[in-house]
Amino acid sequence: MSTILEAPRPTTLLTADDLAREFHVTLSTVRSWRLKGLEGKPGYGPVGFTVGRRVLYRRSDGDACIATNSGTR
Repeated sequence: MSTILEAPRPTTLLTADDLAREFHVTLSTVRSWRLKGLEGKPGYGPVGFTVGRRVLYRRSDGDACIATNSGTR
């Protein structure tokens, strides 16, 4: 019997502008998350990666970041 593999779902990639709009924050906030993390804690911001000269974020990483850090204030 052969095994049928499902293709992975495509990952939605967002630019910094897209992420800012999606999460209702400023572009400088997104840049701050990338540089120093949320609430000044390294590693707590959404993971960004570069493709050429563009910084991209996975929507799922943004969602996870918000879920992890909700209620920290």
